[in-house]
Amino acid sequence: MPILAPDFRANSGVQLFLFLNDLAGRFPLLDQIARYLYIGAVPLLATLFLAQLLVLPRADDAPARSRIAFSVAFALLGVAFLALGFELFAQSLNLGVISPRPFMTRRVNLLVVEPQDNSFPCIEVAFAAVFAVGMALSNRKWGIFGGTITVLLALTRLYCGTNYFADVAIGALFGVGMTYVCSALFEARLRLFAHKPALQSVSGLTALLVTCGGIYFSLAATPRFASKLPVFWSSTATAAQEE
Repeated sequence: MPILAPDFRANSGVQLFLFLNDLAGRFPLLDQIARYLYIGAVPLLATLFLAQLLVLPRADDAPARSRIAFSVAFALLGVAFLALGFELFAQSLNLGVISPRPFMTRRVNLLVVEPQDNSFPCIEVAFAAVFAVGMALSNRKWGIFGGTITVLLALTRLYCGTNYFADVAIGALFGVGMTYVCSALFEARLRLFAHKPALQSVSGLTALLVTCGGIYFSLAATPRFASKLPVFWSSTATAAQEE
């Protein structure tokens, strides 16, 4: 039996989930927008973060690029280790999942195909929150935009029937908290290339790209994310399911 049974979520926004998911399937245009946001929000934020870090205008009091890049890189690693930890924890207890997705325990309007894996916490929203905070460290206006996309992604996952409110809320809090903690640590400790801004940018970008590549290949080796990767290049993976 899953550790986090459906009753656990009775006080964690399940009514919000039921309200939003009940709207799914009624408005074809909204359903299509939700699918695109569901799949594209994290890649969009990652792209905007890199653009913000390298070429877009930055606030005068923004931290050094290397500090932001290293903070986001280590925060992404923290989120990846969280996902890996849940997988290993479930395996150690001989459980299929620790926390079942909504469609595994109740009838829902499922708009996006997901594997029957852990629902709590929502790692995708955590990734989005990390990039949003990274954007906010460079420019508050871009941070607000990134935060808005993150909130929309969280609501979209409820709308599509793949996560509960507690899943996305804890995922977002973890991503935000991890990024700010890493930023504070690097503010106190990181003094790389203090008088060479160009090397700051190169070192930070290199660390970020290596980290993102490592995360991708590490998660691709886990059953949970390996089954999700085709969704980015196969349109059939996001077809609506008829219940």
